[in-house]
Amino acid sequence: MIVARGERVLYEQYFDTLGAEALRNTRSATKTVTGILVGAAVDRALLRAESRVLPFFKDRLPLANPDPRKEQITVEDFLTMSSLLECDDENQFSRGNEERMYLVEDWVKFTLDLPIRGFPDWQPKPEQSPHGRAWSYCTAGPTTLGELLERATGQRVPDFAQAVLFKPLGIETVKWQYQPLGAAVDRALLRAESRVLPFFKDRLPLANPDPRKEQITVEDFLTMSSLLECDDENQFSRGNEERMYLVEDWVKFTLDLPIRGFPDWQPKPEQSPHGRAWSYCTAGPTTLGELLERATGQRVPDFAQAVLFKPLGIETVKWQYQPLGAAMTGGGLQLRSRDLLKLGQLYLNGGRWQGRQVISESWVHRSVSPHANAREDTDYGYLWWLQTFHVSGRNIPTYGMYGTGGNKVYVLPGQGVVVVVTTTNFRVSGAGALTDRLFTSLIVPAVLGP
Repeated sequence: MIVARGERVLYEQYFDTLGAEALRNTRSATKTVTGILVGAAVDRALLRAESRVLPFFKDRLPLANPDPRKEQITVEDFLTMSSLLECDDENQFSRGNEERMYLVEDWVKFTLDLPIRGFPDWQPKPEQSPHGRAWSYCTAGPTTLGELLERATGQRVPDFAQAVLFKPLGIETVKWQYQPLGAAVDRALLRAESRVLPFFKDRLPLANPDPRKEQITVEDFLTMSSLLECDDENQFSRGNEERMYLVEDWVKFTLDLPIRGFPDWQPKPEQSPHGRAWSYCTAGPTTLGELLERATGQRVPDFAQAVLFKPLGIETVKWQYQPLGAAMTGGGLQLRSRDLLKLGQLYLNGGRWQGRQVISESWVHRSVSPHANAREDTDYGYLWWLQTFHVSGRNIPTYGMYGTGGNKVYVLPGQGVVVVVTTTNFRVSGAGALTDRLFTSLIVPAVLGP
């Protein structure tokens, strides 16, 4: 308990063994902090109390229980717990009771899908209530304001709170809880199945319009198997990366590409292993960079530093950037060889590093499982090459990171070994095969032993 008058503490006493430095779970008092943060966003002209909620969540449309009154719901309605959504934590039968929300993955969608509340004769309607609002205690509303704040400010709520509230007050130790949907899939900011186009409505209309573009997912770009006509190994391809580098907006370049054709002499996706037609396309992962920034509310370098590099103790990193400012996530990242080794070891250990789960084991498993066939003896995961080498009559399954010039990180799960080869053979023909020969002729035999 603390009692203060002005800046003077009159009484301070702790009735447990934890003392003054312990973090206290404020539970629903967090809602008041949310209101303070909304005020900070309003002060910075990033938001208004009168701002309507639905325009921030076009990616959640269409909604269940559609009603034009949902379009009128404002930030103020959630701040005052008086939206017209049927949501009442004090009523166990309410569709919006918070305990029902905790059972599903997407809490924002849960909220926006709620039906409009009914007002039988024995309950006052909003216009009959004090202040013209019908109040009911609804955790789902302030919860939705969290993601809305991130979209309005372009920052994660903890980062925004630190900058505008906690740091000015000298508050140094804070612990947040997180929604399950809210590294980006692990932190529920994104799903592999998320469709790409809703993140880029500012790039519409697209050239070469086709309804199949609307079905392109994050997973399609992770597995280099979207239906876009994009092939870096074909100099005539419209999506060849060298053509992308000539224009300013690389995301628009990607989304404007036509749908790929499949003549009789090429297998269609449904005829291909794993049901996907693979082609090496840098434009896809490059587009994922800006998509990540929109999903996480952070610049890619900042997000990578927080969720990956800092936990691994990687301190020296150099990014390249697209002409419009987003980090280049399709190539060019510079890391020390020892730090590349850490990335391989992280995945070899199922996403764990020094006892900490940095990337979820389920994501690691999905990433190094085959999703598309690249060529003989080589499948493709989530931007990982899955190649089986043949050495001394033995099959050696690996997964790896491959870059131009023969730069490669090989992970040998059967042997518990990670191999890093870095070179500067960027303009040497067959540099990748040269690294493979080094790997199979010298390194693997040494690893396998006599």
